[in-house]
Amino acid sequence: MTNDTTSSFPAVSRFWTVVVNFMSHRNALIVCGLFLIVGIIICDDYGMSPDDVRQRALAISTVEYVMGNNDSFLYSWTKNYGVAFELALLFFERILGLEDSRSIYLSRHLLTHLFFLAGGFFCYLLAFRLFNNRLLAFFALILFLLQPRMYAHSFFNTKDIPFLSMFMIAMFFIERAFRKETVSAFLLCGIGIGILTNIRILGIMLFAAVLAMRACDFCYATGREERKHVLNTTRGFAVACMITLYVSWPYLWTNPGRLIASFMEMAHYPYFGLELFQGERVSPIDLPLHYVPVWFSITTPPVVILLGIIGAGSIFFRGILRPNDILRNTQLRFGFLSLACFALPVLAVVFLGSTLYAGARQMYFLQAPFCVLAVFGLHRLASFFNRKPLRVGIYVLVGMGVAMMLASTIRIHPFQQVYFNFLVDRKTPEYLSSQYWMGHWGSGSLKVLEYLLESYPSSPIYVADDFQHVRKTRMILPKADRQRVFIGIGLDGPNFSFFGGAPTDMQEIFDPSNIYTRKVYNNTILKAATLAFSGGAGEAMADAWRKTYRSAVSEEPVFSSNFNIYFNENNRTLTYVRESCRADDIVPAFLLHVFPAGKNDLPDEFKQDGYGSFDFFFYESGVVFDGKCVASLNLPEYEISRIRTGQYIPLIQSIVWHGDFSVSFGRKQSTEEAREK
Repeated sequence: MTNDTTSSFPAVSRFWTVVVNFMSHRNALIVCGLFLIVGIIICDDYGMSPDDVRQRALAISTVEYVMGNNDSFLYSWTKNYGVAFELALLFFERILGLEDSRSIYLSRHLLTHLFFLAGGFFCYLLAFRLFNNRLLAFFALILFLLQPRMYAHSFFNTKDIPFLSMFMIAMFFIERAFRKETVSAFLLCGIGIGILTNIRILGIMLFAAVLAMRACDFCYATGREERKHVLNTTRGFAVACMITLYVSWPYLWTNPGRLIASFMEMAHYPYFGLELFQGERVSPIDLPLHYVPVWFSITTPPVVILLGIIGAGSIFFRGILRPNDILRNTQLRFGFLSLACFALPVLAVVFLGSTLYAGARQMYFLQAPFCVLAVFGLHRLASFFNRKPLRVGIYVLVGMGVAMMLASTIRIHPFQQVYFNFLVDRKTPEYLSSQYWMGHWGSGSLKVLEYLLESYPSSPIYVADDFQHVRKTRMILPKADRQRVFIGIGLDGPNFSFFGGAPTDMQEIFDPSNIYTRKVYNNTILKAATLAFSGGAGEAMADAWRKTYRSAVSEEPVFSSNFNIYFNENNRTLTYVRESCRADDIVPAFLLHVFPAGKNDLPDEFKQDGYGSFDFFFYESGVVFDGKCVASLNLPEYEISRIRTGQYIPLIQSIVWHGDFSVSFGRKQSTEEAREK
């Protein structure tokens, strides 16, 4: 009866075949399920990455552009980033109705981790397809998931980890397409590579790789029909890839040629910071030739490196001995594809001078082809030592290496993102921190904030500066805790400073004493210092701010919104006052646009805009005392005709304008009064 039914309904038959095949890998599914449970438990141990807010803003601005509400997306410096994954995250956020910053960003982190687990499962499937060996496939899954740096980034890095995971998924679909040789398989492969290229433009290299392999297949085709089949499948693949990329990337809608411009700009990304590498500050645009090889070799677990080298070596030498097998549709061809996907990007960075930074995180995707090479290496070892005791011994040794990966992941939690292997000195105190960039990506800030909140359970906490993006990490705290953490200086609560080394800029006013230090491998990740007001300097600053407040409120505000805004013509100052101040009120960026009476009064850097831009953060120009928020800014010397000011709220990605008022010969009048006259 069942056979008759499934034969009568081919779609039903295919569905159940897929389900049965999928469930045959239940052990891998169970492992991924266990990783997901652990991820749910520990997700809130990680802080916020510098890109968290920025990437979400990119998705929101893209939606506004698509809806025709705002075209600022086309002029933003993030326009060259694809938005496929970010739009998916925003979709789930809106479907779930999330509004609180903690729930929004924790959901993003958990979904990013889930996609990482999906990449691991496809790594398992790919290894099983290549070798028809569940044990090898299982090792592939574990080698992919347990790399410490990748594991930590799988929670908060919505750029590089989705690209890594999608790269692995795309490799699976490439193998599947060449094995099945059907139009539908190549269409699916094209869709996968289109999404990959959307996430990062470098995905275009897999598109080129597939075309190159199909060209080889065309040359080896023996008949007219076979050549026609190759052309049809290749055409379907290319069209599916290009349509997917075009549809999923609104930036290309009005000009598909922007794809080339995006590729060129991302290859030489305009980043001008300095990074610590081998004890020297290096510029991303002037990297040493060994930058990527060194970072990869010292941050990848030894067992993965050893197996990957064996796999790469065996593939390379087998290719020399049997070059025809590379050109034909064989297991060796896919191994050579993996080798090329690993080696060519490294060579391109070395010889083209591409911009990299932050520990070469843009190259994290190399772990996808390298994991495949590692499985080739393990397969080669097991084949070489074909006697059962020796083969078991190989698996045991690899299992011990995996156990070391697991131990490292657990031992340095939640700082796996600063994992280094034994190739560098991890014992000498502060050696690593003096030689290599050790960015904690928000985990350090989160742990320090949690410590301070527990140590001071009933008072506001003031963090004097924004070292390592404390204001972003604050967004992932529970709401009650978030409202007790102020970024800036406060006169009615304990003040602290976060720093990686000795504090310098606060010493004239504060007397710093360390109260908390977090270390990994005997290297300081982050310190917190108590900043106690000391002597005359602290008292003078407090008196000056109270005097500023009293002077401001003695006049009528020129505008009242979230803040009362006071203008003092004599002192040429603008003062922002909020009588009942919450921590959320001072976190956003404040916008201040000052229009001159004559356009020629503007400095050259402002003439194009037609106004002077003096935007600021509250913690840079303000202070909190007696439950009030007060910020005061000196206005430029030229004659002013109009002032416009407001706040940019990161969570809702919008500007709340507080005031737009005219100033005429010292007399303040609101815009409404000016219109009446």
